[in-house]
Amino acid sequence: AGAAKKNLSALTLELTGNITANDLSYTQLTVPKLAASATKPLKLGYTFDNAQLDHLSAEFALSCPTAVWGDSALKLENVKTNIALAAPNNTSNTRITLRDASAELFGGTIRIPESSLNLNEKQHQLTLKLEALDLAQILSLYQQEKFAVTGVIDGSLPVAFGENGISVEKGTVETRAPGGTISYQGPTEELLGDVEENPNLALVAQALRNFRYSALNANVAYGVSGDLVLQVQSSRTRKGKLCREM
Repeated sequence: AGAAKKNLSALTLELTGNITANDLSYTQLTVPKLAASATKPLKLGYTFDNAQLDHLSAEFALSCPTAVWGDSALKLENVKTNIALAAPNNTSNTRITLRDASAELFGGTIRIPESSLNLNEKQHQLTLKLEALDLAQILSLYQQEKFAVTGVIDGSLPVAFGENGISVEKGTVETRAPGGTISYQGPTEELLGDVEENPNLALVAQALRNFRYSALNANVAYGVSGDLVLQVQSSRTRKGKLCREM
């Protein structure tokens, strides 16, 4: 009797190694150099009967020295994360899980708690945790030479992103103790007009020259149109009393 014939109906591959890439871009984000190393082999299964990828899994560590947003000076440094890629049934349910994601920005750190994204969905959500960002470095983005600010902030920004752009809703930031200062170094009349005939405006002008705060809190919203909305509340100590100002 002749030997029975066997048809190849499925194939599974396992791949390991490192990947490097240069000059990557996504929307307004540019990554000059990216490196990824496999922490678990890439497993890829293919079924010939229905001609489709039937499972996919991989885990790797990703890092890049810098990532730049748009044409601004907003530069992320020492970006790193661990990524798990999984499509247990087929590629219509491909998910990415981010773990230990962090980057340095404005003298502080941005972290992303463990998050899972379905790549087949049009909209995704992540929460950015801000730790010890320097307000003076943030203000330098806007090239406001007449204003100076000191202080360090922490915060939480729920970010939604997808084919329509990026947005933030119900974000919060707050300064660390002991607070800091906000000062206006330009001509007073540019902000308040003629203060000589109005004693109340004169007091405001004096405060603007060196406003010391003990706490500064803000609610943050950012629309896909590019409009940034901040609702700010400050607290400052004046002659032993705590004063709140909106």
